[in-house]
Amino acid sequence: ARRLAEDKMPSGEDKEHLEQVQSDLLSTLNRKASHKAEMNEQARRVAETKYEAVQEQLLSEAARQSTRMAELEEQMRRVTVEHMHDTLTQLLSEHDRQVAREAALDEQARQVHEERLHQAQTEMMSERDRAIAAQAEEDE
Repeated sequence: ARRLAEDKMPSGEDKEHLEQVQSDLLSTLNRKASHKAEMNEQARRVAETKYEAVQEQLLSEAARQSTRMAELEEQMRRVTVEHMHDTLTQLLSEHDRQVAREAALDEQARQVHEERLHQAQTEMMSERDRAIAAQAEEDE
């Protein structure tokens, strides 16, 4: 039994070989772990760079949209002011036309009134002249 145990126990040369294999395996595992850590760090940097690029694009787009909205608001304000100005101009023009029409009607009414007054005065003068003529005839 002792012999079996001794047979199973590695010899000095085998022990050194096993230690070398173990050392090589540990070295390989350490290199792989180091390489994996480097790859993870590179992936993290790439992801961070992509995130920053996307964030920059989003901020840039938001700034463009904000500028566009400000331009549209200014354009709407100008359109509203221009529309109000046009409307006011139209109303004032219509008012001026209405005032001119009223002045023309007033002038027509004044002329008609003067003509009627003149006609009435003429008729009164004619009646008075006839009355005077009739009185003169009677007196004769």
